[in-house]
Amino acid sequence: MDADPQSTITLYFVGGEEMPTLPDDETPTMVDFAGLFQTDESIPYTDYDAETLDGFFKKTSWPGVRLVPAHGETSEGEIQIARLLRAGTPEKRFYRFLRDSIDRWKEGHPPVTRPNELVSNGRVDQAKLESALNETLDCIIIDYQPALTLFQLNNVMASTSLIIPQTMKGFDIATLSTFVTGLLTMLRHIFATDRIDMGGAAHMLLPTIVQRTNEQDLTQVGNLLENCPDEVLPVFYLRSDAISNASDVYQSVYEYDPDTPGKRKGINRFIENADAVNDAIVSRLWPGLERGYAEDWMQNFYNFEEEAE
Repeated sequence: MDADPQSTITLYFVGGEEMPTLPDDETPTMVDFAGLFQTDESIPYTDYDAETLDGFFKKTSWPGVRLVPAHGETSEGEIQIARLLRAGTPEKRFYRFLRDSIDRWKEGHPPVTRPNELVSNGRVDQAKLESALNETLDCIIIDYQPALTLFQLNNVMASTSLIIPQTMKGFDIATLSTFVTGLLTMLRHIFATDRIDMGGAAHMLLPTIVQRTNEQDLTQVGNLLENCPDEVLPVFYLRSDAISNASDVYQSVYEYDPDTPGKRKGINRFIENADAVNDAIVSRLWPGLERGYAEDWMQNFYNFEEEAE
């Protein structure tokens, strides 16, 4: 789910089965999914049923991956929530619109296909596989701005886990502290009147653009890991010039086809890094489903650091 009006994530998925071109003003966004627009004169918001909500997820070129895209209209979320607050909706808390919509979609789309049904006579049943890829979702990733606004608060309240990518520059870490402090203040205010169950999974800080040769970056990461080992991922994104080659054409490193051996080597190194980061996240959210990429990366990285010393 792309909750950022800049729609960076959406740009990477343009070209899929149900989104062959850039979304326009008529393309539904998260503002529609959350039901923030009025479609009935008697009700200031819209509670869509599960099937309608499922239609907001657009198929991409990646099997099983669907997207609720973003465009300029996504910024309307703030305006619509302000309108709803003015209209008064005592039966609907302003921070629960997205969460309630996801819950309705989830109730209407439970997993149906069992893993043992995917193989028949030693071969993958393509019809069953296609059904399994589209009947539900394993997880929903919400990409939103690090901003304390009413619309972005809806995204936080709908999340079971919060992952904050963060560069290791001093100014950025100070900004993170301000964001987290403000978020905690807002959550305490909500919990004082609504004992809502939220954020039950692991939360983590993900260091990004860490320079292996920058002593200050490594010291910052080391201090964070020493003081907050449960909140900071020990596997993180290293700085890579290779990623810019893929991002220039709005492709992920898994799609990009390098045109020189040097670029290919850099891309492959970043893919190993990305696989390890994703594996580390999976190990904290769904222990037992990791594939060992994170463990291998940590052994190689931290052994290298010890040898360098």
